Formats: sequence, structure tokens, C-alpha cells
Amino acid sequence: MRVVKEKELLSVATLILNEVTSHFDDISKIKEKTDLSYNQKVLATNKILQTSINDISKEYKNVGMGYYDIELNSIITIAPNFDPLLLKEVPSSYPYFKSYESGKPEFIINDTSIGWYGKPILNVTVPVVYNGNMIGHTWTNLKIDDLYFFSILAAAKVIIMGLIVWFSVLKYIRRSVRQTLSLLNTFSQQIVEEKQDEAQFSKIPELTPVLEKIQHYTNSLKESNKQYDNSICLLNTILEGITDGFYALDNDWNFTYINKGAIQASFKREDLIGKNIWEEFPQAVGSESYIKLHKSKNDNIPLYWETDGLLSDYYYSLSAYPYLNGITVFFRDIKQEKQIKNNLIQLAAIVESSKDAIISMTLEGVISTWNYAAENMFGYKDKEIIGKHNSILVPEGLIDAEHSLDIFSSKNKSNSFETERITKQGLIINVLLSVAPLVDENGKVYGTSTIFHDITDRIKLEKKLKEEIIQRKQSEAYLKAIFDNSKLGIGTTTFDGKIQKCNRAIEEMLGYSQEELSSMDWMTITHPEDIKKDMDFSYELFNGNRDYYEIEKRYVKKDGTILWASLTIAQSKEPYEFAIAFIQDITQKKLYEEQMVKFDRLNLIGEMAAGISHEVRNPLTTVRGFLQILQNKEECLNYRDYFILMIEELDRANAIITEFLSIGKNTPTDLNLQNLNIIVESLKPLIEADAYTQDKYLRIELSQVPSLLLNSKEIRQLILNLCRNGLEAMNAGGTLTIKTLLEGQNIILAIEDEGEGIKSEVLEKLGTPFFTTKKDGTGLGLGICYGIASRHNASISIETRPEGTTFYVRF
Repeated sequence: MRVVKEKELLSVATLILNEVTSHFDDISKIKEKTDLSYNQKVLATNKILQTSINDISKEYKNVGMGYYDIELNSIITIAPNFDPLLLKEVPSSYPYFKSYESGKPEFIINDTSIGWYGKPILNVTVPVVYNGNMIGHTWTNLKIDDLYFFSILAAAKVIIMGLIVWFSVLKYIRRSVRQTLSLLNTFSQQIVEEKQDEAQFSKIPELTPVLEKIQHYTNSLKESNKQYDNSICLLNTILEGITDGFYALDNDWNFTYINKGAIQASFKREDLIGKNIWEEFPQAVGSESYIKLHKSKNDNIPLYWETDGLLSDYYYSLSAYPYLNGITVFFRDIKQEKQIKNNLIQLAAIVESSKDAIISMTLEGVISTWNYAAENMFGYKDKEIIGKHNSILVPEGLIDAEHSLDIFSSKNKSNSFETERITKQGLIINVLLSVAPLVDENGKVYGTSTIFHDITDRIKLEKKLKEEIIQRKQSEAYLKAIFDNSKLGIGTTTFDGKIQKCNRAIEEMLGYSQEELSSMDWMTITHPEDIKKDMDFSYELFNGNRDYYEIEKRYVKKDGTILWASLTIAQSKEPYEFAIAFIQDITQKKLYEEQMVKFDRLNLIGEMAAGISHEVRNPLTTVRGFLQILQNKEECLNYRDYFILMIEELDRANAIITEFLSIGKNTPTDLNLQNLNIIVESLKPLIEADAYTQDKYLRIELSQVPSLLLNSKEIRQLILNLCRNGLEAMNAGGTLTIKTLLEGQNIILAIEDEGEGIKSEVLEKLGTPFFTTKKDGTGLGLGICYGIASRHNASISIETRPEGTTFYVRF
């Protein structure tokens, strides 16, 4: 029966071998991944093989099986009773590794199995070779109890088959089996109790070699246990004797050991052994120590770091060392050591980065240290000067005078005084010299520390100071005269835009007094659309990215009107940081430019109109004539409506061209001396009718104005266009107002509606041919108005607000 089961185990092991080799490429790719930890590679490889192994295990329910990988040095898959915790390294002393030496399957009886909970098993190990390389081994095993069971079952089958004939033989076999089992039980009990009854063993001489092997194994195990106990004792002595803190954690992050050094750091051994570190110290979850410990364990690498302690205000250095069953941590308090080290580093950095020369000397005046600033100040390298007497730096006439000060014997305080020193090149420099004693831990003075501050430039500046004060007063008087009397607006502002001071020109431009402006900032009076542009440049200026900037921007005057200005801002940093603003009023210039742009557009339209008038209108006239002829033809009577529609569309196109041509006129025709009020009155019935049909109202406010040279037809068209635009801009119930008034030498026609006002983006495009916001508009109406105004030497301006819009035509 054993031979049969060995063959069965060998065949199952071969099935597993085939699964491993068929997935060799996938397994190799996982091993090559550098972003996976050791444990992640083992689990990923298990995921490839475990399903297939489970399927094989279902067919061979009493057989244990698995695969061990040499490169990963771990069990990769196991069945039945799969548990991820079983995927681990197996000691090389286990008999399963004999097949690596022989290169062939090995049959082994193992009394301490892993998969069968330590029960004796019959095991077959088959080496796995791929492309000539040993990559691992598969194994299958069967519990010895099951082997006995199968043996007895096979024997029972034979006995049953021959029950009638061989009943007496059956009795004998049963009696023999009972005796054998009894002997085996006695044999097992004696092994467990480590007793040996020669009489019992003489009955089963075949077990003598087994007993000898077991005794040899037991003796080896006892010796190993003794050595292990000695090692543990020695390790405990070492760990308890060191001053560093030490604790060990298992794979579930539970404390398994804490030494005296850790107890002194507030760890309590009796409270923590067996407890989870992250449950006991939840404040450490997510900390640097938490991250480092997990990284060390997951990557299976030792790590060192420094951080605050988990349990106290101390500062610790920590070293983590992972091992198969967990991780160990050494730590010690380095707070004082760190502080001393940091203090020394800071002190050294201060000395080396100081702009003042710092040297130390013995009581005899011999130089012992020399910083980088001393090298720059005196010209000596440290190798040239250290070990020499400090008199090398003192001008000849000062040696005796300074020696009489007895500065090198001062024990209680430092001395400071101004004096002179001589450089390597022979140059005399002025210095402020400060000397302090160096005292050891016993309070004894062993030398001095001397600081030299170069004051040569300061003394030179002091000599020039009086002259500069006189010059500055003269300059201030001159600048004040310019500031107060300049027609150019001049003002100063701080970094945050606060207005400090401004001249009379700015007061006149903006309408605010100096007192009012001093409580405001520039952004308050800047047009909202220009704030971002101004702030971006201002930010660059005060951050040192530019020395000045020039822009054109708008200011909101006190009366609410707009002032266009050319602004130049320059930065000043002495004696304190502020900006100087120069403002020039360019409002008239901007209005002129806007008018010129619109005139340029009209001139362009005129040129286009002149070019297309004959090219378009003549073909349209021809087509219209033929359409009129065809619509009266008998054979075309059924299409009469279509012909009428086409003629109407041609007339509409011709009307648009006519309006287009009127924009392009350069000079007015038929100018006669007429009164603007008379023209408005003549249009009143027509405009009232339009308003009435839209449930809106008309109000006319006419002032006495002189007559002008006008083309009444064009002026009527201008008024009608502006009035119809105003009516369309209002809701029902609104009132349209037409006014005439005299303003200086200008006669003004004003048309005011009560609509919602005009958006800024639309306002900029008004008057542009073909630009319209109406659904059925042509975009030529306002263009015609601007053309008419231009031909009458008039200008059109617009004032809009949320309550309505007013168009002003100034003659």
C-alpha cells in the first residue's frame, strides 16, 4: 500500500511541477519588479498558482501539497488548509531540501509537518528544474495515520473477499494487527516518555533503526535547545545591560520584549508585553516612526532615523531591524547631544558668516583662530597668521598705547573702543574693536575673543555728512518748488497704495483736496476695469522686477466723471520705500483718438461704398427688371407670389446699399440755415406715433438755440435713428426725452431713454458698421448717425447708466 501511495504522491507532485513551469514567465516578471516588497512578491506569486493547486487538492483530498521557491526563499503555495501566514521561509535543516543535492525525488517520513499541524507524514519532494536551472521544489504528503487507514482498508477488502474461505486467516490477521497496533502504541509512548523496554523492542526488531534515529534526533534537539537557552540568556544579559532602549515587536505589531533602557524611557514592561504598539500609542499612527517601521518591515531592510519620542518630550535616534517573526528597535535620547551639536554648528556658522573679523588669542596675544571675514579685512590667510602675535595687525604708534589698556587681562567684562589696524598690504583701516575674555569650566581666563568691525567707510561718511545735509536742504527746496507749481500731477504712495502726498495739479484733475486724498488709496479712485492692470505693474515694481512703469489708465473724479491719464510710476527706496506717481491728463486726447477711429471706419466705408455701388446696384436693377417682366408672363402666373417676394428682397438689399452709401458720404449737400428746434417739432407726430404703438411716452424739452447750416433730411434721419434706438431699448411705460440746449459755443441735441443702459463691451463697438445687438438689425443705423454728424462738424458722445442712456450730438 505504501508503494501505491508513494506513486500517487509522486504523480500529484508532477502535476504541481507542470503548473509551476507553465507559469514560469509570469512568476519571473513578478520577481523582477523593483516596486514590490518581498512579501508582496510572495503574495503575487501565490495568486498565480494557488487556484490550480486548490483544484488538484480537490481531486486528492487526503494529500497535502505545495511549492517552495528558491529565489524568494519561501513557501509559495500550499493546500489544503491554505493560510497566508504559512507562506514563509523554511529552515534549511528540514529534510525537504535533500532533493536539491540528489537532483531527484526524495521520499521522507517527517514527524513535524507544517501543513498537517505537526502530525507524522509520508512526504515526496520533487526538484523543479527549468532551462537547466534549479528553481525550487514541489512536495506532496500523506498523514501516516491515513497511510495506516488505507493499509487497513486494503487489508479489510482482501479479508472481506475471502471471508467465507479465509475466516480463520482473518482472525489471525486481526489479532496480528491488534498486536502490532498495541506494540506501536507502546513504542510511541516509550519514545514520548524517553523510556526503552528491550523486551518490547525485541518483538519488533524492524523498529530498532527507527528508534536509534529518533534518539539521535532527540539528543540533537536537546543540545540545540540548550545552546538556544544559553544564547537567549546571553542576549538578555546584553540587552538588559545596554543603556539604549530596546523593544521587539512580532508580525502583528505586539510587544514581545522590552529592556531596562526602554523602561527608563517611560515604557512599562508589564503593561505593554503582548499589547499592540499602535493601539497603546494611537498618537504615533501616521508619524515618521510609524512610516519608517512599516517601510523597514515591508522592504525587509534596516533603517535609521531621528525624531521626537512617542512617550516623552525627548528627541531620539532610532534603528529598526526586521527579522522573520517581527522587528526590533533600538533607541536612545540624543536631545542634549543634538542641542550641543546644533549650538556648535550655529556658533561656527555665525562666526564664519559674520561680516566682522572674529579672532581668538592666548593671553600672550598669539592668534589661535581666524575667520573668513578677518581674511577679507586684513588680507592674511589663516595659515599665514595663526600662531603669530597680534601686534602684526597694530600700527607701530599704537602698540604701547593699547598695551597700557591691559585689555588682555580683563576677566569680568568686554572692552570696546575705536582704533586703527594695518592690513597685509600696509593699508590703515579704522575699526571698532571689542575684546571679551575666554573662560574655562573652572572660571579661569585662558585667552580672549576679539571682534573687529570696519568703520572706515562710516568715518568717511561722517565727514561728508554736513556737506550732504546742506546740499539736501537746497535740493528739497528746489524739488518743493517744482512739486507745488508743476502742471503735471505728482504724488507719492506707499507699498499698499496709500496716498501720502500730492500737488495742486492732482487736486485740480481729480476734484479732491489733499486732505481727502490722504485718507484714500489710488485703487479707490481708479476705474474698476483698470485696477488689475495697475496692480500687476505695481506688484512687479515693489518686488524689484522693474524700476518704473508707464500706462494709460482711467481715474474716477469726485463728480463721477472719467479722467484719462498717462501714468508713470517710479520706485524710491531711500530714506524709506515709496513710489512717485506722475499723472498727465489725456482725456481730450483719448476722445480725439476715439473720434479719429470712428472717422477712419467711416472713411473706409466710404471707399468701399464708392467701389461697390455700381458693381452691385446695376446687376440688382437688371435682375429686378427681368423679374417684373417674368411675373406678368402667362406661364409664370403660378409663381407670381415668388416673384413679388424676390423683388421685395432685391429692394431691401438696395435699401441697405443706399444706407451703406450714406455712411460713406464725405461732404454734406444742400446745407441751409435752419433751426434744430423746428426740425424736432416737425418729427414729433411721427415719433409719438412710434412710441404710442409700443405703449411708451415722448417728452420734448426745447431751449432757445441759434440756427445752424443743416441738411434737414440728414438731421431728420439722425434724430429718427437715435429715437427709434431709444424706444427699442425701453420696456413698456418708459419715457423718451428729446432736449436741445446751448452750452457755451456748442448747440446740443440730447436724446435720453429709460432703458437698462449699454454694457461696456457693447459701448466700445457702437458705430461700427454691421455691429448690432438687434435680432433683425443691419448694424448701419448708428454708423449713418456718426457719418451725418461728421459731415456737419458735430460729435456724438454717450452717457450710459443702469437707469438709461443719453446720446449727445454737439454742433
